[in-house]
Amino acid sequence: MRTAVSVFIFIILFFPFNCFSEICQIVEVYDGDTIELKCNKTSITMDLYGIDCPEISQEFGVEAAEKVSSYVGIDLYAEMNKFKKEVNLFLNGKSISYDLLENGLAWSKGGKEYDVANKIEKIAREKRINIWSKNILESPENYRKRLNISSNNNEGYKLLVNSQGSSSSSTYDLSYSLESCKGLSPGENFLCEQKITKRRIEAEKNLSENCSGYKSSAEHGECIDRNVARILDWREKHPVSMPDLKD
Repeated sequence: MRTAVSVFIFIILFFPFNCFSEICQIVEVYDGDTIELKCNKTSITMDLYGIDCPEISQEFGVEAAEKVSSYVGIDLYAEMNKFKKEVNLFLNGKSISYDLLENGLAWSKGGKEYDVANKIEKIAREKRINIWSKNILESPENYRKRLNISSNNNEGYKLLVNSQGSSSSSTYDLSYSLESCKGLSPGENFLCEQKITKRRIEAEKNLSENCSGYKSSAEHGECIDRNVARILDWREKHPVSMPDLKD
């Protein structure tokens, strides 16, 4: 019995069932390092391997998302680790993660596991490309901690990309536009508009920062102002009337 248990533990440790490779396409870009993949008719949300990109509301955040958007709809070789929810995507043998690092649009996650990413980041840093062209640019991790933003508020980040007028906004707009419901039968149109309206409301909720961490009333007020400004900016650039939600 002890031998059988030992063999089982060996298999678990040395044969990572959560790691596999296949051909996939990016179908949604939530921010520079968070995407939705479609692999063999199955969709899954994953983080890009080994990197942390600026948040959409940070400088170079939109540029990072747009860089990843250029890969939408293309067949990519994907090395996945479902346990970590990470994927290393390759086009013609080159990693998208490394492409972002080379262009100064991402930080390496650091550590021996990401040794290649660390070296590429070091080169971009020495060349002072994009995020490294600034004397001080707050890391995404510190930025999220300071503003109490979850790293997985994907819907909110997607909303903010739209509100900032991404040049690749066609990738995102259909998710929130009632225009996409036109041409459907009356019943299907009603259900489509309800679905999109709920999605817009949820996105606006997820976009909001948690302002409770600010001690001074001035900082708290600025936090609230940022939330309001983002939502108003979104509504101004997407002037679509929203239907009443039915119970």
